[in-house]
Amino acid sequence: MGQGISIIIPTHNGGQVFSRCLEMIGQQDYSGHIQLIIVDSGSTDGTVELAERGGALIK
Repeated sequence: MGQGISIIIPTHNGGQVFSRCLEMIGQQDYSGHIQLIIVDSGSTDGTVELAERGGALIK
């Protein structure tokens, strides 16, 4: 199995900054596995829904 990395993003009402962060991660030239962990602190601005649209599993 190849190497991988984990990226942990803490957020609260991240909005456009959070969206841009996800875009930039998606544009990286990395061939290994990327585990993206988003830790939300009760956002009310649609941050969680944005993560879900990107395929996040919400726990």
